[in-house]
Amino acid sequence: MKRILTAFVALFAFIVTASGMSYEQARRQALFLTDKMAYELNLTEEQYEAAYEINLDYLMSVNTADDLYGTYWAHRNQDLCYILLDWQYRSFVAASYFYRPLWWDAGYWHFGIYARYPHRDYFYFGRQDSTPTTAEAIAGE
Repeated sequence: MKRILTAFVALFAFIVTASGMSYEQARRQALFLTDKMAYELNLTEEQYEAAYEINLDYLMSVNTADDLYGTYWAHRNQDLCYILLDWQYRSFVAASYFYRPLWWDAGYWHFGIYARYPHRDYFYFGRQDSTPTTAEAIAGE
């Protein structure tokens, strides 16, 4: 009985460790990543909104290390290709912290953007607290 309980606890710990990000964590990471993309790639407001949604969708779809550079990553990059200008997309691909924003090592997600921007609470565009939808932004004007 003790072995079964130990095996169950180990399995549960593995599932919790290997599971994807929570919505809140993915939202914060997508906001930070998109803010830095907007700063470096000079995104318009429309591009910012679209890039945020694309980044959030990608981060929410990553559940295991096998998902990092799979189908969702390819869709993310293809979607970004459609919304970015040619020079913006070339700059995006050239910056590995944008192009491959995540990696998995030693049981943890790592975000490459923090090597370039270590101050995790600094936002260029002041969007860290909330992300109003386009409808909310229009209603607020």
